[in-house]
Amino acid sequence: MNIHTLYGGSIDLLSMTPEDVDIRDIAHALSHICRFAGNSRSFYSVAQHSVLVARRLPERLRLAGLLHDSAEAYTGDIISPIKYSIAPRYENLEARILQVIGRKFCVSLTPMHPWVHEVDKRTGATELRDLIGDFDDCEILPYPFQHITPVGPHEAREMFMDAFVEMVGW
Repeated sequence: MNIHTLYGGSIDLLSMTPEDVDIRDIAHALSHICRFAGNSRSFYSVAQHSVLVARRLPERLRLAGLLHDSAEAYTGDIISPIKYSIAPRYENLEARILQVIGRKFCVSLTPMHPWVHEVDKRTGATELRDLIGDFDDCEILPYPFQHITPVGPHEAREMFMDAFVEMVGW
C-alpha cells in the first residue's frame, strides 16, 4: 500500500518507519486537504485547523495538538461518518501511522490526550459555526470569542511549519 509524497518519495503505509516521515510532507499535504470534505464557504485546511488546536493547548500538549491529524497527510481526510463506518480497519491504520509520526517527533499521539480531543472538538464546532453556519447538532459549543478566517494552502503550510519550528526549536 504505497503512496508518493513530495519530500519522502514512495512510502509503504503498512510498514512505515520514522525515517519515512518528513514534517514538510505533513505540512504540505495538510495545507492542501480541506476540512469537511470541502463543504465549507471557502477553502479551509487541516493544517490551519491543526495550528488553531495547538494554540489553545498548554505548552506541553501543543505539539500533540499540532500533529493530532498528521496521519491525514498520508491517508487524506476521511469525514467522521465514513471513518466510523469502516472502523476498526481504518482506525488501526491511522493509529499505526500516528505512532510512527509520534516516534519521529518524540510525542505521544495515540491515544489522543483528552485535552487535545476536547480542543479539537470545540475547534470543530467553531469551524462549523464560522465556515458552514450550522453547529446545532454539535455535542460541544463553539468558542464564543474566536472567529475563524480561512487562509490559502501556502499560508496554512507556513503557519504549520512556523508553529512546528517554534515548538521543537528546529
